[in-house]
Amino acid sequence: MNRRDLLLGGALGAGLIAVGGTWMWRGRGPGVASAPRTWADRWVSLSPAITETVFALGAGRALVGRSSYCTIPPAAAALRAAGTALEPDFEELASLRPTGVLMEAAQGSQVEQVERITEAFPLPWLTLEEITRSIEDLGDLLDVAEPAQQLADTFRSALTVEPPVEGPRTLLALAADDLGHRDLWFIKRNSLHGSALHGAGLRNAVADDVDGPPRMSIEELIAVDPELIVVLSAERLDDAARQRVLHAFDHLEPLRAPKTGAVGVIDGPEALSVGPSILMVPGRLKALAADLSGDR
Repeated sequence: MNRRDLLLGGALGAGLIAVGGTWMWRGRGPGVASAPRTWADRWVSLSPAITETVFALGAGRALVGRSSYCTIPPAAAALRAAGTALEPDFEELASLRPTGVLMEAAQGSQVEQVERITEAFPLPWLTLEEITRSIEDLGDLLDVAEPAQQLADTFRSALTVEPPVEGPRTLLALAADDLGHRDLWFIKRNSLHGSALHGAGLRNAVADDVDGPPRMSIEELIAVDPELIVVLSAERLDDAARQRVLHAFDHLEPLRAPKTGAVGVIDGPEALSVGPSILMVPGRLKALAADLSGDR
């Protein structure tokens, strides 16, 4: 039995239960059968990353609904919005009459509630390993196994969990109105964007894995003293906003990066995407690091 048969025969027709903080499959028992999926099926994606992935696999025509936050690609905007995995719009879902609902397997996702309407297909979407496996599973579900395998392999080659031996110690910070004045949210190395940083040949200034919320005080930032600070913004910044970001750390005199002009910004929806557009991030990081260090 191949993975597609397994997915459709039971596991993906299942809910999730939390055991010791870890999400596990809760199957509906042996002998559960599902009809073969076809392009006539009507899918709803309640995850921006999954919606983006479905389109990247050339299967966008299988979608009839999306989450309220799906913006990539622009074609997704033409689909009807049906809430989110945490707060589905059940009335909208019911009116769409979907074959199944694709959603991230995250704590708080309303899997059981969605299954009162149709099948829920929760996919793990946190680590590089989880995402590549879920991309392959999407390929099986939507009959696009070959492009899904190619995309998963591209993720594995462009992103890497192992940090480089050399490269500037880089802090990826998240844009905020009080950037540089209060606790700073940053990208931890044991995350998908941490893998993108390594894929760019850069070391994470926070060298240890972080289990809790990735935030640090101003005092901790000064102690880390990264060689390069890159601020990620999901919004496109105009010139005035970009200048505010680039100079947000100037008042922290002990920091070396503002003094050497080694503060940069990467903006746009792809900057914080955990869908296929994250594959653009390593190249942008590498080019920005070269610009800020004067290598080109």
